[in-house]
Parts: sequence; structure tokens; C-alpha cells
Amino acid sequence: MRKILLVDDDAVIVEIYRMELLDQGFQVDVAQDGLAAMRALPQSRPDLVVLDMMMPKFSGAEVLKYIRSRPDMQATRVVVLSNFYSNDPEQTAAIAMADKAILKSNCTPALLLEVVNELFSGPARETAESPGAPAPPAAPALPPVAPAPPLVRPAPAPVEEFESEFQTKTRADFLKNGPATLAAMRHLFEDFVQSDSAQARTVRLLDFYRKTHFVTAMASAAGCGQIALLASAFEALLLELYEKPQYLGPSTLQTIAYTLDFICLLLAHAEDHVTDTWKKSPKALLVEDDPLSSRAMTIALRRANLTTTAVADALAALEKLTEDQYDLILLDVQIPGMDGFELCKTLRAQPRYRRTPVIFITGHADFQSRMHGVLSGGNDLIAKPIFPIELAVKAVTHLLRSQLPEEWALG
Repeated sequence: MRKILLVDDDAVIVEIYRMELLDQGFQVDVAQDGLAAMRALPQSRPDLVVLDMMMPKFSGAEVLKYIRSRPDMQATRVVVLSNFYSNDPEQTAAIAMADKAILKSNCTPALLLEVVNELFSGPARETAESPGAPAPPAAPALPPVAPAPPLVRPAPAPVEEFESEFQTKTRADFLKNGPATLAAMRHLFEDFVQSDSAQARTVRLLDFYRKTHFVTAMASAAGCGQIALLASAFEALLLELYEKPQYLGPSTLQTIAYTLDFICLLLAHAEDHVTDTWKKSPKALLVEDDPLSSRAMTIALRRANLTTTAVADALAALEKLTEDQYDLILLDVQIPGMDGFELCKTLRAQPRYRRTPVIFITGHADFQSRMHGVLSGGNDLIAKPIFPIELAVKAVTHLLRSQLPEEWALG
């Protein structure tokens, strides 16, 4: 009987995946954080590990490196659940060592089962004893944990039937519990903002991240693609702020508040409006005359899967806007030719850009005053120096918002 180890710090999500795998005849063990996984692995000896990459303190990347370093685990297959918006080089390198990677925001139980079955039906992994395979370095031993008790496994059920029933039930539960979930997120945000010490702020931000992490997985399982996509970007922002608190400031706090409001809007209308996320890469026009800032923002927008054209002045921007159709526009407030506010008024006069999202870019010191001056048709504002994941979250938020009926627009 094949044995699988599930590693995720959200107990509800783990249980959803565990039940699906049990129903299909697998033996399943669970570890609820990276350290627990590393302690359990030598004792459990799973055939396959399903590993969430985004876990605070002890990441999935560290667990995967541990697995690949042990000679006795070279045959262990690994499926990682990744976040598209994460730009952690260690995570990117670790994912390359996995057998399969699935975006957490797309991972339904049926998709996970399909990937697991595909790996088990394929050829065995190359081990250190295989011809040409280098022997990995020895790994430090970790204290074992007691093995999990035997599990009762019902007869396997057809995957298609399970997926239909599961998603219908999960969607109903997710939407029913939506108001309570959002109330909890708002409460966590308020506690975070009102924290009276850096230590308390860190603890509350971690709680806020974990709740958003849960929403990502539940929205995906429920087939709420827009919410899953946005929550996935949002959780990446919160985790990076947890790890890099120096980026906390008026701009990031405004982004968190705005994104949370928009998740509320999506969930409130989830029953009567279902729109697929974009099937091709949206186009963004970036107007920025500083080459270093332009490059940094272009890279950040790629994290949101945007095809980005960058120009340095208002005249070039107007030419591009005439030649092509853009889904998102980013304007530095101070650019040659005319300022960003004037350029925004000019493009808003064109019917095809009446609802196109526009994000202004301004200096950090000027953010507060500029925030009250977005009266020239812009949708949002972000402060320099740009925090890349914050820009990615803003881009996703405004692109999704532009797909909704106009009467739902937030003020």
C-alpha cells in the first residue's frame, strides 16, 4: 500500500486532502509544520510527500532539501504546492528538486489525486545507486516521532463523482461561512494595525497570513477562481511583510485594507457572478523615467503574469496607448512631457480607456498627500521605493476589479 505524507500548516486543508487520498486507497500521515515533517520522515518513510512551500519559520524549501540530502529518501517522490507570487530564490531552487509542482490557488483534491496517480504510474525516481546518479551528502539525524495509528479506508470512489460532489459541497460551505471568515480577517487586520509593540505586530501578522492562506485553499477547492487568485497574491504579501517588517508603512497598510475590502466584494457576489480568471497574460503599460525603477517594476509585474511595456515619457505613452490596448496602466506622477495626473485625464477621455485601471507611482515621502489627490481618474497609488509583491497584489486586485460590473465598483 502506498504511503503519503501531507505537510501543511493548515489543519482544515490537510484534512480535505487527507480524506480524498484515503478514499482512493492510500495510507496518509500528516505533519503540520516543516520541523514536524523532518522529524516524521525517517520513521514514516513515505513513498510520496505533498509539501506546502509557504510555511513560516521552517519552510517547505528546507524540508525538500532535507529529503533530497538523505540517501535513504532518494526514491521518495515530492509534490510541492507553490505560490505563483513568491519570489524567494530559495523556494524557486527547491521547487526544481520536486517531481511535480502545483499552484496552491489551483489545487483541488481531484487535481492532487491526478498528479499523485501520474507519479506512481510513472518510472521510479533515480536513486544514488542508479548509474550516473551522484550520492547526496549525509543529513543530520532528527529525533523520531511516534507513528500514526492505523487508518480505516473505505472503498475507492470514482474521481469525477467525488470532484463534483466535493466541489458543490465545499462551495456551499465556503459561501455560507464567508461572512464569518471575512469578519475574522477584518478582526485580525485590526488587531495587527493596533498592535502596541513590534513583537505583538509580528504575531498578529502571522495569524492574519494563516487565515488568508486558508482562504486561498478553500476558494480553490470551492471553484472560486477569482478569490483564490487574489488571496494567493495577498498571502504572499503578508508572509513577505512578516519576514521583512521594514516594508510596513502607509502604502502597504493601504494596500492590505483595499485588498481585504475587495475580497469581501468578490465573496459577497460569488453566487451571482462567476468570471474565469484571465486565460492570457494581461498587458500593462508602465510610464516611468527612472531606468532602475522601471526595471524593478517590470520584474514585479511579471510576478503577476503581466506582459509589460515600459516607456519613459508621456509622448511615448500616448503613442503606445494609441497603437495597442492595455489592461493596466502605471504612471509615475513626475514624468517628462506632462505629469502623471494630466496624462491620466488625457487617456480617460478615450472611451476604450474609461475603465482601465490606473495606478499612480509617487515618492514615499509624498504618499500621504498624494493619496488624497487621486482625483484625475486614477484608481490607486503606490509609494516608492516599490515593494515588488505589493505592486503585484495591486495589479491583480485592479485587473480583477475591472472585470466586474461597473455598479459594483468600490468607492
